[in-house]
Amino acid sequence: MGRVMPHDPIAEQAVLGSMLLAGSWVIGKVSGMVQADDFYGAGHPALYRELLAIHESGKPPTLPMLLSTAGDRIEEMGGMAYVAELADSRATTEDVEHYARIVADKALLRNLILRAGEIQDLAYEADDAIETAQQAEALIFEATAEIHREGHVGGEPVKTGYRDLDALMGP
Repeated sequence: MGRVMPHDPIAEQAVLGSMLLAGSWVIGKVSGMVQADDFYGAGHPALYRELLAIHESGKPPTLPMLLSTAGDRIEEMGGMAYVAELADSRATTEDVEHYARIVADKALLRNLILRAGEIQDLAYEADDAIETAQQAEALIFEATAEIHREGHVGGEPVKTGYRDLDALMGP
């Protein structure tokens, strides 16, 4: 039996519900913290993309506007009943940044898991250990580069145990 990838449906629902409740104010807070692909729940990436598109068009990202612009695509977002439930969830907008950080953190964990699988495949197929280690370093660097740009992890570089990679990432 396979493991379920890290995700937090409550955090995802809180972010999306807050976006529907407070619109542009919340979108301004979370759009730099999370991307559509950071959402794991079925329909959540599509819903996030649609709300951003509405916001960027200068229209209010409200439930009626979403239903109007999404049309049949609302089914990709979980359906009309689910989206209406999110809008009525009474999500607290004051904690939206906290929930957005959880969504981003879970996405990072999923990315690390995927990279670890790629590294494992590289190692099994490798002829050159040094070249393989360098490829592994690059994969980890790709996975963690965004957290350093955004000042996550307290602004301190993540120690990987690979000297070359640590030197690239650290002060």
